[in-house]
Formats: sequence, C-alpha cells, structure tokens
Amino acid sequence: MDNFVEVGKLKKTFGSEGDISYRLFSEREVTLEVNDPIFLNLEGIYVPFFLTKKNVDGKSVLHLQDIDSLEEAELLAGNAIYLDDKDIAYSSDPTEQLEYAFLKGFTIIDQHNNHVGIIREVSSYPMQEMAVIENNVLIPLNERLIVDVNHLEKKLVYELIEGLLD
Repeated sequence: MDNFVEVGKLKKTFGSEGDISYRLFSEREVTLEVNDPIFLNLEGIYVPFFLTKKNVDGKSVLHLQDIDSLEEAELLAGNAIYLDDKDIAYSSDPTEQLEYAFLKGFTIIDQHNNHVGIIREVSSYPMQEMAVIENNVLIPLNERLIVDVNHLEKKLVYELIEGLLD
C-alpha cells in the first residue's frame, strides 16, 4: 500500500492556460521535476497528476498534464500536494525543516517595488516563521503577505504592513 506525504500546496491559478502557483514545505528533501507525478487527494482518493512544466518565468508555477484551462486549474487550486513516501528522504538539517528556509539569501521587495532587505536567516517563532534581515529586523513569513517568489532572481515580493519596519 502506498503512503502519501503532504509536501506542499497548490495556491492560485496563474494565467489562463491551466498553470497553478505552488509552494513546497516539508522536513524532507523534495524536488519536483517535469514528468514526475504529484498526487492530489480528491474526494478521498490520491489521484496522480504529471508535471509538464514548472517554475514558469522564474516563478513557482507548475502545469499539470491534461489541465489546460483556467477553469480546470481553479478546481485544483488550494489542494495539498502529496508525494509517495518512497520518493522522498528525510532531511537531517533542522533549518531545512522550516517551510520558508529556501528564502535565505533572497531580497525582499515591497508591493511598491522598494528594497526592504536581504533575508539573512529564517527562524521559527511560536505560530510562524520569521525572516531575519539587516539590523536583526524580523519580518513575518506567511502566505497572505507573500505576493510573489522569483527563484531565478532570488526575490520575494512582500505586502509590507504599515509600521512593520518602525
């Protein structure tokens, strides 16, 4: 019997051709490659979907085989991403257990395209993870405030709340 492990989440649709933004989080080392299956739990059944492309224009976006319209993608957005347990391995590095650890070294840009700072480290605090930038300023990391992640340029676009940096 297969054991499935939740490793991420499909977020919002991207464009009109069935692309979906995603985020990975896991205490295991996870990579998604074109032609790899991911599994979505649809009505209690783990259904495989094969990746046909990923990281469109440097963004965390994927495309699933046979999902070719905005309407089809909207039906899948918000679902957890699962992988077969045998296809992933535990990470022994505790910093890799953090959902946003991959953001270390990224530049934070606010919603007005202003430079906020470079993420020096990601730390775990009660209830959420925090980015530590210059002068030990803490920036809360959660999906409501993260507008976009560009892996190619190592940039994080962030909805900066008034007074956060004061």
